[in-house]
Amino acid sequence: MFNVSYAKNLSAYYEVSIKNLDDKLTQSHFSNKIRSNLTSQAINQNDMDKYVTNFFYDKLNQLYKFEIDINALTEKLILEKIQFNFNLLNCSLMDDFFSFNFDNSENNCPKFESISLDNKHYIYISNFNTSLRIKEVRSIDENSLKDIWVNFLSISEPYDREYSLEYDRYLDLTKIINYHPKIYLYKDKNILLKINHFYSNDEINFLLGLL
Repeated sequence: MFNVSYAKNLSAYYEVSIKNLDDKLTQSHFSNKIRSNLTSQAINQNDMDKYVTNFFYDKLNQLYKFEIDINALTEKLILEKIQFNFNLLNCSLMDDFFSFNFDNSENNCPKFESISLDNKHYIYISNFNTSLRIKEVRSIDENSLKDIWVNFLSISEPYDREYSLEYDRYLDLTKIINYHPKIYLYKDKNILLKINHFYSNDEINFLLGLL
């Protein structure tokens, strides 16, 4: 479960931009997707609508754009003890994201994959050139992908450790962990950081698309 301190680190609003050729969808369509696809329990529809603002459709670029008050919504879900996963919102709200046939050729979204080996079945999620095994299952069932995504990252308590990456990926990192960790060492375009966060280094590497 997310800790309240996580919510306090988040930017107040998250800007969402979703490619879609259908220009007739409504704000309620996307708020319902957040409610039903990205949380472990269905909260009240009207409750969810109030966290979505500035909704419009960009006809020129065929994009839906809106903002979500992530800070307030996160605090609400924490208080109600509801598990959630708001990572990669621009991807997880796209049509067919929760399927093995999701086409990510025109975006940088991850995709689910299934592998069967020695009568065992595994669900992987691939992002760029990186794959993580996220669950062993009794059978391959596409209907379970929403629940798997909600419980994807190992979220418990934040912890301190070192983390290194190339300097030009620093801003990408801050978008994931929602604060600017102090740089302790810079050498050959690489930096060493001390970070405090829920996500493990492997999970951060995955979200950044690093091997």
